[in-house]
Amino acid sequence: MKRTFYQWLAGSLLLATAAAATRPHYGGSLRVETQAAVRSMDPMTAGQGAMQERLAEMMFETLVTLDARNMPQPALAIAWQHDSSFKRWQFQLRPGVRFSDGQALTAETAVASLALSGAAEGWKARAQANDSSTVIIEGESAMPNLLSRLALTRHGIAHRGAVGVAGTGPFRMNGQLEGSHFSLTANEEYWAGRPFLDSIEITTEKPVREQMVDLELGNADVTDVDIDQARHAQQEGRRMAVSSPVELLALNFNVNHAAVKDDRTRRALAAAIDRTSIHSVLLQRQGEASASLLPQWVSGTSFLFSTATQEQAVVPGRKMPPLTLNYKFADPLDKAVAERIAVNAREAGIAVQPVGENLSTREGSGDAWLVRVKLESTDPQTALSELASTLGLKDDSGVASARTAEQLYRAEQRLLGDASVVPLAYLPQATGLSGRVRNWMEGANGKWHLAEVWLEIGGTADAEGTRP
Repeated sequence: MKRTFYQWLAGSLLLATAAAATRPHYGGSLRVETQAAVRSMDPMTAGQGAMQERLAEMMFETLVTLDARNMPQPALAIAWQHDSSFKRWQFQLRPGVRFSDGQALTAETAVASLALSGAAEGWKARAQANDSSTVIIEGESAMPNLLSRLALTRHGIAHRGAVGVAGTGPFRMNGQLEGSHFSLTANEEYWAGRPFLDSIEITTEKPVREQMVDLELGNADVTDVDIDQARHAQQEGRRMAVSSPVELLALNFNVNHAAVKDDRTRRALAAAIDRTSIHSVLLQRQGEASASLLPQWVSGTSFLFSTATQEQAVVPGRKMPPLTLNYKFADPLDKAVAERIAVNAREAGIAVQPVGENLSTREGSGDAWLVRVKLESTDPQTALSELASTLGLKDDSGVASARTAEQLYRAEQRLLGDASVVPLAYLPQATGLSGRVRNWMEGANGKWHLAEVWLEIGGTADAEGTRP
């Protein structure tokens, strides 16, 4: 009997210890490393890179968010309504919200922020007279898709004061953004409840190879993973999170250059590209080969754009000029894709010379360059409109007025009609995770939800308490 009791007691203690180890804990610092450069945390500049956008989303919140079905959900606004023409919208702000610098969220502070981000969208924001909690947004034309657009990170509500930019999100900037290392700390007064983490330590501009070493040695918790290495890393049993295909890899022509001014030249090169080989060999079957601007999981119509290599000969009696193709010199994958395109082109009788450039700070100077553009939204219409703007495509294709999947498909066809942009593939984003990271949550578009992440007890991240 005594032996049985002690066995039961020992088993109970083991179970209690295991349960405590897996229970969410407050405390600790999440160590994030990335090869990206982060120059600003202002939500207005979030479109300058995927990592910059992810970090901005931890500090700044929008009036509304989109759920997994692209349905608008309350965020800083708890209710909204519009008139019959969709030209005037009214938003009721969430009460009791404060920015991380202590400033209260009011209609006036929200309008001051929206005035900057909405200036290019053809609408204006104002505070309701004698009401500090109601924001009015008005446009000259109908805005039926306004809620999806307001969910874009650049419309995050910010208080721009003398000491910097403050947000209402779960984390706040600790000090100034200087150099390649900075940190975010938990916003103790966050309206939705304090995050589990005490802080997030971020190191930028670090080569992926060095990040992987730090991850293996236990010196990093979250790192980049090159997408062409993701399959190998998974086979080795490394812990990873891989998003849906969210980054468009495309060929962007400089149509002002004489060599590619004729759309027949652009079409001939586009027809020669073997997307299937690029996807299966260079991308190791990560993501999807694509001839469309939107991925299949967003539009549902990507399969209607053929990715097959076409037997399209050069126009008889017309000599094709040699072309220069720029790629980001520091990216091995982009270099490999550019070289594969050159091989495909040579087989079609087109001379293409790949040249590496610093495409992080400027557009290519060649006849064409490889670009990567991350989806800004999971809403098809908003995503297509943003891609068209980023890629410099003329938005006279009917995107803004598209209401159905068929209308959006026709608009996408028109955007690609002159072959000034040639989609090649859609890439997922891969993230390496250490063993102590728990409750990692990532949206379909690669958005991180770090407010609910916690660190396993032990090591340098011992808990300071548990959520009641």
